[in-house]
Amino acid sequence: MTLEGHSDGVWSVTFSPDGKLVLTGSSDGTARLWEKTTGQSLTTFEGYTNVVESVAFSPDGELVLTGSSDGTARLWEATTGKLLATLEGHTDVVESVAFSPDGTHILTGSWDKTARLWKTASKQVLATLEGHTGWVRSVAFSPDGTHILTGSWDKTARLWETASKQVLATLEGHTGWVRSVVFSPDGKQILTGSSDRTARLWEAATGKLLATLKGHIGEVGSVVFSPDGKQILTGSQDETARVWEATTGKLLATLKGHTGEVRSIAFSPDGRLMITCDQHGQVFVWNVDGVERENLLGGYVTTYEVGAIYWLDKSHVILVDMGGTRFRPHFYQLKLEGME
Repeated sequence: MTLEGHSDGVWSVTFSPDGKLVLTGSSDGTARLWEKTTGQSLTTFEGYTNVVESVAFSPDGELVLTGSSDGTARLWEATTGKLLATLEGHTDVVESVAFSPDGTHILTGSWDKTARLWKTASKQVLATLEGHTGWVRSVAFSPDGTHILTGSWDKTARLWETASKQVLATLEGHTGWVRSVVFSPDGKQILTGSSDRTARLWEAATGKLLATLKGHIGEVGSVVFSPDGKQILTGSQDETARVWEATTGKLLATLKGHTGEVRSIAFSPDGRLMITCDQHGQVFVWNVDGVERENLLGGYVTTYEVGAIYWLDKSHVILVDMGGTRFRPHFYQLKLEGME
C-alpha cells in the first residue's frame, strides 16, 4: 500500500500506541497522519518551513509532537491537526523528541548541545539540560519517567533526574559519537550505541559501565532490549545484527545476510522473534529460541528503507518504509507462518 501526499523525502515515521495510525515527518515541512488499513491521509500538520526531523505520539495517542530543523518543536491535536503550542528556545535543529510514559512531560534534543524538558499541560519549559559539548541526537525517558537519558556527539551519554533536572551521571568511555540510547524495560540498565563500533551496557543507578559489546566492524546505530530485558539486539553499518546476553555482554549470535547498514531492529512482543531491516529494504525475521538462530523469512525486500516496525501479534508484523526518492511511503503486512 502506497501513502500519497508528501512532496519531499520522509525523515521520520512512527506508529500510534494502538498501532492503528502512522505518523510521518518530511522534508516538505509537514507531518502527516495516516490510517493504517486504508493508507488514507487523515491529517496534515502544516506550518514548518523546514524539515520535520522527528515525530512522536503521546501515550494516549491524542497528541502529536514534532521536531524540526528550524529549531522548534510543535505540539498538535492528533485528530484535528490543530496546533496547540510551538516550543521555542532551541537555537539549532531539534532532532529528537519524546513524551514521558505518563504523557505529562516532553523532552527535546537539539544540535544546540542541549536537551529541554517541558510540561505538556502548560507547554512551558521546565529546564534546559546543559553540559554536553556536542549535538544531542537521542533522548529517552526511563520506563517510570523518573529519569532522562541523552546521547551526544561529544561521545558521552548523560543520565538526569526528571524531578530535580540535575545530571546524575556522565557515561564516558565511547571513542565515537553516541548514536542511540535506551533504557532496559525495568529501567535498571542503559544501553548506548556508538560510531566507535561498540555498544555499551551501564548500570542506571550508578552510571557504572557493566560491559562493552565488541565485535561489530561498523558503527552501531540501533540498539534495543528484549521485552524481558535478558537479551540485547544491535544493528550496524557492517551489514550485520548481533544478539547479546544482557547480564554479561556475551555475544550469542551474529545475524548475517543483509547488504547494507542494519538500521531498524525490533523484538516481537513475546520476545521469541527478532526483525532486522537494512538501508536497501531487505528484511529478515529471526528465531530467538535457544542457541540456534533460524532465518524465518529469507530476505523479504521492501521498496525502500524501513523506518518503523509494529507487531500486531506474535505472527503478524507491519512495516512502513520511508518512500525513497518518490516520497511515497509504503505499508507492508507480513504473516509469519508457524507462529500462530
